Amino acid sequence: MREHLVPDRSLLRHCSRAVAAAVLGALSATASAGFVSSSLERYSYQTGDSALTIRSYDAFDEISGPDQFPAVTGLTVQVDGGPEESVAFDSFYNAFKRRQSWGSAAEMVAARPVDATIVHRLQGSPAGAVSIIAPGVAFADAVPVSPVFEVIGADGYWTYNAQGEGIFNFRAANVDSFTVRLNGYATSAAGPQFFYLLSVADVRGGYSLVDRQHSGLLPGGAAAPSFSATLTRGLPPDGGDADPTTFGFDAGSFLRLEGEFGNVFGLADAGLGEGSLKAFVYQSNTSLLLQAVPEPSKNSLLAIGALLVGFAVIRRARS
Repeated sequence: MREHLVPDRSLLRHCSRAVAAAVLGALSATASAGFVSSSLERYSYQTGDSALTIRSYDAFDEISGPDQFPAVTGLTVQVDGGPEESVAFDSFYNAFKRRQSWGSAAEMVAARPVDATIVHRLQGSPAGAVSIIAPGVAFADAVPVSPVFEVIGADGYWTYNAQGEGIFNFRAANVDSFTVRLNGYATSAAGPQFFYLLSVADVRGGYSLVDRQHSGLLPGGAAAPSFSATLTRGLPPDGGDADPTTFGFDAGSFLRLEGEFGNVFGLADAGLGEGSLKAFVYQSNTSLLLQAVPEPSKNSLLAIGALLVGFAVIRRARS
């Protein structure tokens, strides 16, 4: 098992609480409602026009943060009667949350069986045990297809960072506006509910979530929405408006796009009062980095041309 495979926490996704947001938002729960969840996930980097590289297989256990459970002081999690493990409060996520990671689906399922009983025990107030029973559906069938982004209207090329994430480098001076479209949700074994998300963040020197499109909680089998983001040169990162589908870029833009699909099972009362809920989720996530790159200057092109001429002269001299 591998913990926290990406060392730079500033690049971790901010949409990690999408499950809670989808469920609580869709059901119009009160601000004091809380959410308890466990999930299994496939997380990928997009590394080409349609190519994905799987980064890890993950299991998450969490309760929503102090906005919902301000007096909870601790959390332990127990899987199938095994050891009771303490889960620390994570200030980055503002929640009691842990992520466990593996290099293959087989390793993950061996440690976290798909029919497992997962017991969350809360300390403080409210205190008590919340049991979540995984639905017993094979991971390969229940995990949604991986999100894939299609860049429309911008030429560019692919590179990779030190973590192996794909970077689509687009020539900012050559395009006024372009669109990034997310593929549709699909899974072989649909749960009673699902959700769908696209988020955009500015990652120049940090991590600033710009905006996101969220389906809310939808009934299984419903038509998935079509999500896309339009980026226009010269506008601010948020597009200068409250529209989560419009964004801006400039010559120095460096953006992270995340797609997330969640297949939700076992949504029920968590027994912690105030409309609290619990659920088990199979989810798939993909991240893509978009970087604006300048056109080569005239001097640079002249230098490259001179270098090529020099090589040609040397080759002739040696022949």
